[in-house]
Amino acid sequence: MTGLAQALTALSPDVDEKEAELLAETAISYSLELAAEYRVLRPPVFHNLMVNLGFRGRGLCIHWTEDLLKRLKGLGLKSLELYWGIANNDVLLRLEHSSVITTARGRGFKEGLVLDPWRHSGELYWMPVKDDRYPWKPAQDVIR
Repeated sequence: MTGLAQALTALSPDVDEKEAELLAETAISYSLELAAEYRVLRPPVFHNLMVNLGFRGRGLCIHWTEDLLKRLKGLGLKSLELYWGIANNDVLLRLEHSSVITTARGRGFKEGLVLDPWRHSGELYWMPVKDDRYPWKPAQDVIR
């Protein structure tokens, strides 16, 4: 079992081990696929510049989140829930960031894990929401 699968099963005794393994394997492998599809340049902020200038089509954090969330929702998970997380949307001079957040079904958003393929250019980063350096909120809580 991968470290991510272990972190997912640690979210709650109710998390199905097979689902955790499926989510982990899918998130890790699909993040690498997206990196190849986006033709990612490092560091991520440089790639963002290239997207914003029109030299790359996709690869902003919102693209990673949109694509990864769509793939993970297709897994039909029962014991895990998926969210679009947003950070720094209300902080002056800080760039907004988006990522997938997963929780055990019925548990709070802040008890979940950040799944962030953007941060390391396709090598999936994960961390408990409460321990991450970004102040995550569920997207539906963000008023635009």
